[in-house]
Order: sequence, then C-alpha cells, then structure tokens
Amino acid sequence: MASLDELTLPAIRVAPGFHDAIGLAARIAVATAASGSKGAPTKATAWRALSAAESDGVLRAPANELGPDEIALVRFPAHLRASWRALAREGAPPESGFVAFVAEFLRFLRFKRLPLPERCRCDVVESAPGSAATGLARAARGAGGLRCIANLEDDPTYAWIACMEGAPASPTAPARSSVEPARRAARAWLRIRLEPGDGLWLGDADVVIDGWTIGGGAPARLLTLRAEPSGPPSAAPRRRAARSRGGAPRPPR
Repeated sequence: MASLDELTLPAIRVAPGFHDAIGLAARIAVATAASGSKGAPTKATAWRALSAAESDGVLRAPANELGPDEIALVRFPAHLRASWRALAREGAPPESGFVAFVAEFLRFLRFKRLPLPERCRCDVVESAPGSAATGLARAARGAGGLRCIANLEDDPTYAWIACMEGAPASPTAPARSSVEPARRAARAWLRIRLEPGDGLWLGDADVVIDGWTIGGGAPARLLTLRAEPSGPPSAAPRRRAARSRGGAPRPPR
C-alpha cells in the first residue's frame, strides 16, 4: 500500500464552533497517483481509507482558532438550505434573490468568525454526475483564490485535494493566479465526502482542489466563495454571481 510519506499534506480539521457527527476520518479517502498521471484523479482511480499514520499526518484535533493554511469542515444551518431550495424551485431566480441569499450566507460565515476577504464573490458551480473534475479550479493564495465551497443540495457530493511533492509555497511568496497550473506534481489525492449542508473553508491554504461526482445519481451544485482584488474587477461577472465588499453583497454589473 503506497503511503503519503514525503508529500505535502493539507492540514484538515473541523472549524471552530462547528460539530461533525460523522468524523473526518470516515469522510476522507486517499488514492495514490499512477505513473504518468497528469495531476488529477480519473474514473479508474482506486480510493482507500487513510491509514493510522496518514490520519495523524492530515487530521487535526479541534481547536479554538483556525490556522491560515488549514482546511476546515463547516456545516450550514437548515434555514440556509431552505433558502437555497426556495431559489432552486424558482428555476432561474432573479439576481436580486440570489444576492439576498448570498447576504444571508455571508452573515452566517461572519457570525462564525471565519475570516472573510475584504471583497468576495459567490458563484454556483454545477456539474453532471460522473465527473472527475468539476471546474472549481485551484485555491490560490491572494486575490482570486477559492475560499469556501458549500453543498446545499439534498445529495452528498465529494471534493478532492491534491497532495503535492516538495515543499508548499512560502507564506511570503507572491500569490499565484487561480487558474495557473500547479508547478509541483500531484502524487496522491484526498477525497472528502460532503453531506447535504457540509462545506469546506479553505482560507489561505495553497492547495489544488476540485469536485468529484463519480457514483452520484444527481447533478452537483456547489456554492463557491472567492476572494476578489481590491480594485475594480477585470472581467464581467458570470451569470448568477454576487459580489461583496466588506462582507456586504451587491448585485453583479
């Protein structure tokens, strides 16, 4: 059995102020990359449970504070999921409805004292069943980085995180683009099961992450939150996107 020795492993814990009834070890599976892998798992990837040593290297005990480079499991309350379902029933909700939902979403994150970027943007990423990659892209540090994903649907889904060879980027190194390919090779992946109402807080973690819907019978829809540059946006927002400044959303232009 291949191990994760000598790889850069993400640190994963339950976010302060949240509870996980399932347990992180039960949610996470690992797979090692085959020779010639292009950096992402495929439909043929074989997943297995973490070994005890691997769990010690990846999982962190609950704490009162979240480290800037840690990945954390969060849980979203029933009222947020109810608001999300109400939008879904409308089919193509008006922008005002989505912006109001994002305001509710951000209020909850702020209430939980998660460090929201000064400016941020929320989008919906939809993917069909059977997808080994869903377009979440990497979570780069700095502007444009993915900060949070939330599964507010009624079915579980997955996200995978690459375990890279070599050392992670220095906290003082310049931030990379959110679409720049990783310069370090992925040698393994961690797959995290996200139940309805689950999410991942990524903070400033320098990781490569994407969705995984293989084995699912329903399309997956994830709400994503990304940091935005402090200046004017360089491109028009995508459909059904909402921006915020200082935590208060405003309609896309």
